[in-house]
Amino acid sequence: MGVRLEATPRHADVLLCTGAVTRQARERLIRIYEQMPEPKFVVAVGSCAISGGVFQGCYNVMDGIDQVIR
Repeated sequence: MGVRLEATPRHADVLLCTGAVTRQARERLIRIYEQMPEPKFVVAVGSCAISGGVFQGCYNVMDGIDQVIR
């Protein structure tokens, strides 16, 4: 068991989100998630990715990755 970085989402099993999800990055994030093969997992690291963190309430920041990827 190990981790190997892949250059394309078509070969990835895990999507790692390490920061706030902005409205500008929303469409790209959805497109990357849809390109991943099944089974796929999403890991949100930190309060920014989970709920917006200190940026919560800003006009361009989503409330968390679970609001974007359903």
